[in-house]
Amino acid sequence: MPLFTFEVVGPDDLTLVADERDLPSSAEAWGHLEVLALQLRRHSQLRLRVKDPEGVVIIRTGIATPIASIERCRNVACPIKDLLAGRGGEGRETCAPCMSIAVAEIPWLDLPEPLRRRSFR
Repeated sequence: MPLFTFEVVGPDDLTLVADERDLPSSAEAWGHLEVLALQLRRHSQLRLRVKDPEGVVIIRTGIATPIASIERCRNVACPIKDLLAGRGGEGRETCAPCMSIAVAEIPWLDLPEPLRRRSFR
């Protein structure tokens, strides 16, 4: 499986956190990004960036865009929508329709202390 890099970028364009993940394809990157955006939703000044295995940036977005994407999702049984609504327990064992991995298996980022104090979980 290809290795993708997920980065949290500060206002000064410095990478604050980076995490590498094996995904079946780039099509699954957005679902992972949505879950990470939920973890960081109280940090609207940050941006998210995803790089493909060659190091090319394939997604660059603020925190609000993935959150809005979840809100617009038409699948009422989407486990990522459950996380957004604060219903983190039920549904997390299932896959979002756009992904092959269960939402519960998507790892949270290991955030530095200043970000951790205000993060969503």
